[in-house]
Formats: sequence, structure tokens, C-alpha cells
Amino acid sequence: MTDKEILAELKKSYEYLQDIRENGCFDHCNGQMANNLDLLDLTISNVATIYYDFYETLDKEELRVPILERKFNDKVYIARNVDGDYEVGNKLNSITCGDTDYYWYEDNDFIE
Repeated sequence: MTDKEILAELKKSYEYLQDIRENGCFDHCNGQMANNLDLLDLTISNVATIYYDFYETLDKEELRVPILERKFNDKVYIARNVDGDYEVGNKLNSITCGDTDYYWYEDNDFIE
């Protein structure tokens, strides 16, 4: 498994858990997860920590997203935090997958 594959799987896990969290509470559905919200929140937090810790061990240049660099005329990187998507330029401006209509963690050619 490549480093980007690990990041992608952590990102997907985070997104799935967030979806369960948001849609399984009393605010959105039937509150099916009410008895497990604390554990679910802890799990989400742990995935975020693992993602960040692993990200910090990687060569940042390996995390560049060339397909987006042409669009922004600057270097674009996978975000260092799992709740983000991309960081652009030296100021690390944040952009989302929705902004670009490109989901790096679903692009098998990119992550492999």
C-alpha cells in the first residue's frame, strides 16, 4: 500500500464516520446513534490524529496534486488535516474537493 493510499483510506474513513455522525443523531434522522455518539466522536478524533501524524512523516512533494496546479497556477497539496482537502501555495490557502470537482482520494491513478 502506498503512502497516498493510506491517506486516502483514512480520508474516506473520516468522511464515512462524519456522515454517520451527522445523519445518525437526533438533529437529522431518528437518532439511531444516540447511545454511541461519544464513542463515534472519539473514533473520528482518533482517525484525524492518525491522519495528521502519518501525513507529517511524508515527503510533502509526494503529496502534490499536479492536476489542480494548472487551474490555480500554484502548487497544490493534499491537506495536512483530514477535515481539509487541499492546501494551495506558500500561504496554504484551503480549497475543497467541491470547489474543484476533483476528489483526490477517489482517483486511483493519483493515489497509486
